[in-house]
Amino acid sequence: KRLRAKAWSKIEKMTKIKPMESIIGGSRGGKLVGNQTTIYRRRHASPLALLAVLCLIGTMYKMAGINTDDAVDIVATTGNDIDTAGEEAGGSQMDGMFSSVENIEEEQNVDEEDGKSNESMKNDVTKEEETKGEETGHQEGKAMTQKSIKKEKAKAKKVHKSESKMKKKNSPFPLPPLSSLLDENGKIKSDVSWLLELIILGFPKSGTTYLEHNLNSDNSYLIHSEQCKLAANKTDILVPILYQEPPNNVNGLIRGIKCPRLLESEYALANTAQYFPNANFIISTRHPVLWFQSFYNFRSYKMHPKFDLTPMDLIGECHREKNTKSPYVCIPDIDGCDKTKTYNVCTNRAQYHHALSRFGKTPMTSKYELDLLDHHDMSVVPSKAKVFLIEISQISDTNETRAKIFRDDLKKFIGISSDLPAMKHESRNQYPDAKRKERFMNICDEQYGPLREILMDHGKKASKWIRKYFLKSPDVFVSSREFLEEQLETWTVDPCDDIEESS
Repeated sequence: KRLRAKAWSKIEKMTKIKPMESIIGGSRGGKLVGNQTTIYRRRHASPLALLAVLCLIGTMYKMAGINTDDAVDIVATTGNDIDTAGEEAGGSQMDGMFSSVENIEEEQNVDEEDGKSNESMKNDVTKEEETKGEETGHQEGKAMTQKSIKKEKAKAKKVHKSESKMKKKNSPFPLPPLSSLLDENGKIKSDVSWLLELIILGFPKSGTTYLEHNLNSDNSYLIHSEQCKLAANKTDILVPILYQEPPNNVNGLIRGIKCPRLLESEYALANTAQYFPNANFIISTRHPVLWFQSFYNFRSYKMHPKFDLTPMDLIGECHREKNTKSPYVCIPDIDGCDKTKTYNVCTNRAQYHHALSRFGKTPMTSKYELDLLDHHDMSVVPSKAKVFLIEISQISDTNETRAKIFRDDLKKFIGISSDLPAMKHESRNQYPDAKRKERFMNICDEQYGPLREILMDHGKKASKWIRKYFLKSPDVFVSSREFLEEQLETWTVDPCDDIEESS
């Protein structure tokens, strides 16, 4: 009696909020798992069916020695949680909108025709018959063919997988003591995944610093200095930095870092997967020819007068040790390499698609795709991480409508509550010292023609692979896809050709 009374109370509250969206028993209904009940949402379920399920589950909980009041609470709460998960996990890949995984609710809807038996259902059912059929889930389950049952189980498994992908693990509040995370030797001893949920990486001089400064909000904090400890296998040192850096720890704070070379180092992705599996990535790219000129001039200015290499000296790999050719950038602390040989400026870093393929988001089984990737030797670390891909032109887009969509899409991807500021570059002289600029290059000069040919080859392959393979992954998010693809298409054209034509 107590169970029924409380069940009716729950039914009234639930049906007032979401009429005709509830739960149902039978082959597609509640499934007891441990001490919880996982319920797949169905439409047009009646309160009587709900009550029957609640009574059945309540009896099972009672047999297991669990208070029936608690059982009803658990069932109702779980149903509400699934409603919320379905709403939060929505998205689309329409032009100009936020590209996302398939809508959870659409994945949960069952194709009724797959469950029909040729003998038991010859004509279309009316709405009343459909509702009645849902109230009698056991009978419908008997009419289902073996093939459709397997199909439904696969769909249910996909729903759970999609829900788990979209869940964010908020940081505990208040924070546990640092001593509970690190042992007396400073080594990680417990779960630290909540300390890092966002990473801005790849590629240098593509707007990563600008993103870092603009993505801070009321509930997100990105450290204002490059944190590349993951690349150097120094995760133990990164943990206290992530723990202590935010000036104001708020409930549900999203912590983030920036390090452009993480994606091109040998160990960073593996360390991220091991210690911070909930972290998602923002990756910004740029036309390879323009990228090389910007990066070379930046290095020659900042490292003056040590950086005395010519652009032609930097064709090939960055990691140059005797009798060793490595596809990765040089990390002296762990590789034992001499960074001063290239200062990690080299044409091979323009092979963006090599680095992006390490996420394991594409098949990499066809000869055509492998040829585009040049059968590279970089390790692949598959993960469930989400990737938001950007082309630098999106950051300073002059189309205000599209720029607003871009900021909103980033906001959704990160999971922050406040709007992001307008991302417009301020005109400022980054290089005021004329002496330090004496080695600056103009990549359109005729002497750099062979260099541009190499960079253009990398750009064409990267553009084609990203558009044909990478963007098709449900884990890869973009904003204004048509505009993004237009910018990627420009990588197949030498920007210096326009200058020569105009002159």
